[in-house]
Amino acid sequence: MESNMYLALCIFLFFSMCTIGGKINKKLTLFKNCDLIKNTKFYKPQIKKGKYKYIAFTRQGRPGIYAGINQFGFGIVAADTYTKKKYKAKPHTIDNILKGYEKTIVDYKNVDEGIAFLKKYFTSKI
Repeated sequence: MESNMYLALCIFLFFSMCTIGGKINKKLTLFKNCDLIKNTKFYKPQIKKGKYKYIAFTRQGRPGIYAGINQFGFGIVAADTYTKKKYKAKPHTIDNILKGYEKTIVDYKNVDEGIAFLKKYFTSKI
């Protein structure tokens, strides 16, 4: 059953563009395919230690993470939108979002804690 689910995921990914999912220890956990329009250098994921240990996925020119997962299996990923509508976000706004994502997996163990933090963070930093 698990192999059929994995095969279906692979087929889906082949026909998808920006994709979020993952596979660690034979369980669907986390991965991020970031399809940016401009050339962007992505760095090799690094294991980092804050309040909790985590894997950080980073890219050139941006602080914080675009994806990551901590020692408790709590992960977060960013996704860019490609629509006809133009969104006017200043670079420091995007930087603060990515810094907030990193702080979330560094300091919190689960979704409930992360959401509570991000609600306060986004109203004060964004």
